[in-house]
Amino acid sequence: FFFFFFSSSSCSLDGVMAAAEAAARRLLAAARAGDCAELRRVLARALPVLGGPARAQVAALLAATDPDGDDATALHLAAARGHAEAVAVLLEGAYPCTS
Repeated sequence: FFFFFFSSSSCSLDGVMAAAEAAARRLLAAARAGDCAELRRVLARALPVLGGPARAQVAALLAATDPDGDDATALHLAAARGHAEAVAVLLEGAYPCTS
């Protein structure tokens, strides 16, 4: 996985990185399958688990790339498979509406 990671939590770096990698794997799998409910769960759960500024950790998670493929992000995977709703969920995760 390739992603930038910011953390201000007090847990060990290994534990934080393991949580980040697990979240990235789940996000990529959900995007590949077009599973919008799982995408929302992963994005929502990542915030308290990964620690640090919310914006930075969501950006890090969305920037994770698939090590088993062609380094595609979740957005690439969802779009390439025609999962329009999943693309919308990912974009909303990156740029949440504040109105």
